[in-house]
Amino acid sequence: MAIKKILKFFDNEDGAYVPKDNISTFIKDDVLQKIGRQVNDDYNYDNDSMGEWKQVIQEGKNLCKMTWKSRNDPFTNASNYKSSAMAQAALDFSDRVSYEILKPASLIKIQTSKPMGEENEAPIDRLNQFFNWQLNTQLSEWRDEHEKLMYDLPHTGTVFKKTYYDTTKQRIVSDLITYPNFAVDNDTKSMDKLRRFSETFCLPYNIVEENMRSGQWNRIDIEQGTEDDRIESDQTDFYEFIEQSTWLDLDNDGYDEPYVVVIRKETHDVMRITPRYLLKD
Repeated sequence: MAIKKILKFFDNEDGAYVPKDNISTFIKDDVLQKIGRQVNDDYNYDNDSMGEWKQVIQEGKNLCKMTWKSRNDPFTNASNYKSSAMAQAALDFSDRVSYEILKPASLIKIQTSKPMGEENEAPIDRLNQFFNWQLNTQLSEWRDEHEKLMYDLPHTGTVFKKTYYDTTKQRIVSDLITYPNFAVDNDTKSMDKLRRFSETFCLPYNIVEENMRSGQWNRIDIEQGTEDDRIESDQTDFYEFIEQSTWLDLDNDGYDEPYVVVIRKETHDVMRITPRYLLKD
């Protein structure tokens, strides 16, 4: 009975989302097209708002690059000496921070906000052991990714980590998102008030086909559209996508709910929509 009521949600009747990884298969094509355009427009708006910040970041990165170029200001063939102080300062910061944070085997230590008796010490110890095993063993890429974060941070000032459950690997995954592969509203004061977050990424044809065959993504004609989002390589073609954590009112109740939407950047085709909340929420 409850399941039937949930399924009616996509007929614009009362209910909640269907508890499925990809709910876009329940949404009409015209609505999906509208969502795809909205995600792309929101991404472009956020990306444009970061224009001034990106210019500052690029100028800073250029200062750290020890490359020689001719200079005609203030006169022809003027000296263009670049000090290594900026690059060395960034390297020293990364070396110290990565060493202090990543050197211990026990990266996590749980603390409680209330006085803890002896009867609670054993469960806390088990949690500590599990979380440290998870970071050091199960998440085999975590240390390398986090070390890379430390070396990117002084150059851009902003780096993100995305932690989620990967249905293919059947475990938690923590991915690094670095400049310029993200877009946020530059006027937002804090992450807590961020309306949406967009990540751009590229995948080879085989991975795209695997995602569609497994049902994680919708089936589309990957060859349609222009060549703008196909990145040529020696071995295969890569296609560009946008994953956006955003808010949508899919049940037309006047209140937006949180979702993750993946679209193909060039054609705006919706590949996947995943709820960011549970029925109990």
